[in-house]
Amino acid sequence: MADLAVTFGSRMSQMLIALVGSVLSARALGPVEFGRFGVVMATVMIFGTLADAGLTYTAVKMIAEQTKRNDATRFSTARTYFVLRLASGAVVVTLGLLLSEPIAIYILGYPDLTPYLQLSFLTIAALSVSSYPSTVLVGLTRFGSLGVAGVLNALITLAGIAALFITGRLSLGTLIAWNVALPLVSTLPAWLMLPKGWLPWRSEARSLFPQFDGKVAGEMIRFSKWIAISTLGTIVALQGDLILLGRLSSPEVVGVYSVALALALRLDTLNQSLIMVLLPRASRLKGRIEIRSYNRQVLKGSLLLAVTLGLVAFVAQPFIRLLYGDEYTASAGLFLALMLVVLFDLITSSLFLVAFPLNKSRVLAAADWLRVGVLGVVGWALIPALGGIGAVCARGAARVVGTVYTLVALRRATMSASGDDEEVEAAPAPEIAL
Repeated sequence: MADLAVTFGSRMSQMLIALVGSVLSARALGPVEFGRFGVVMATVMIFGTLADAGLTYTAVKMIAEQTKRNDATRFSTARTYFVLRLASGAVVVTLGLLLSEPIAIYILGYPDLTPYLQLSFLTIAALSVSSYPSTVLVGLTRFGSLGVAGVLNALITLAGIAALFITGRLSLGTLIAWNVALPLVSTLPAWLMLPKGWLPWRSEARSLFPQFDGKVAGEMIRFSKWIAISTLGTIVALQGDLILLGRLSSPEVVGVYSVALALALRLDTLNQSLIMVLLPRASRLKGRIEIRSYNRQVLKGSLLLAVTLGLVAFVAQPFIRLLYGDEYTASAGLFLALMLVVLFDLITSSLFLVAFPLNKSRVLAAADWLRVGVLGVVGWALIPALGGIGAVCARGAARVVGTVYTLVALRRATMSASGDDEEVEAAPAPEIAL
């Protein structure tokens, strides 16, 4: 309970701080330019997920599983993760720079976005470095330190946007440029929060460069390949409605939808907090009894959290027009519709974490790409006629279909799971309080 409270409290603080930056950006750019910014960042987020290659979730899983081993083993995992992230980031940045023009012309339908895409792809290189401290802190369950670092991160982010706004220089180009520098600048507090000796370039051999353990890398890649496919599908499904909307509708509609989506995803912070806290715990589950106990406790807690978040969203909805201005009035209704999808995810997403102890990451991969397919079919059919509402329907349909598939597949895997269930029954699984 304490971990979730700290994580959620810090995420809510970050959300409120980020909300100020979002309002300033939307007001300065207007619906058209803000929509173009949303399309660019959605594209970069997809490529950023490709660069991560599932390594972050895998590193958290392995570090959490190694709590009873000596620190040298966990250090080796963390340093190997860092080297792999640098390598994958370099490859994807190069790919993104080469493909920027074709993406802008043939996928997004905005040829003039090519230079902005090329600039924004440099963000991925920065993320390859900045992802390390937060990954280690989650794996070590240092949620207090992570929370403080996250709030400082949000304040740094807002400071840059506010400076551009006050000086009258907040534009599409400068906002993207700030997002490029941001990962390196804003994660400095997280680096300072790392426990002594966990900097990736430190080792017993006193090498200036991070050590690479080929055996650990092989183990990490074997598991992460399915997580990579899964997370790529996740981000495509998460951002695909915005890209489809940009292709099939007007920039003004995209800008209005971007505001609603950004607000809904900010409230989704509770779901992300829950997943972050439960991932190390879920990775240590053994046998059917513990898995079933986990599912029951998480489902009860997430239902309660969903009711609370729904009330917050309903109360907050009237303030959208006040904060963003009359140009974004239509965002209020879209926000409420998107919140239904967010609440559905909050209730179900943490149940998917049992795929980690079951080593069924391929189930998550299949489900996420099933979502992508449903999103594409439904979105292409409904967006031309319904605009933003069509995008919401596509997102909702994708989430429901993918969730049903995942829960059925994981239930079957749980029924056949091996484990010392008799021993577990003698010593009940630890409570997972929400």
